[in-house]
Amino acid sequence: MRQPFERLGAEAIELLLGIVGGEAAEPGRRVLAPTLTVRESAG
Repeated sequence: MRQPFERLGAEAIELLLGIVGGEAAEPGRRVLAPTLTVRESAG
């Protein structure tokens, strides 16, 4: 499984900049879909 680390970081920065800018942070979850990476070792 591959996690979208670049998108996770971008979402975190957007949220942080909003908080610093005075926006109210809504409690909750943000779910980003992983992708399946098939490799030779997967058999």
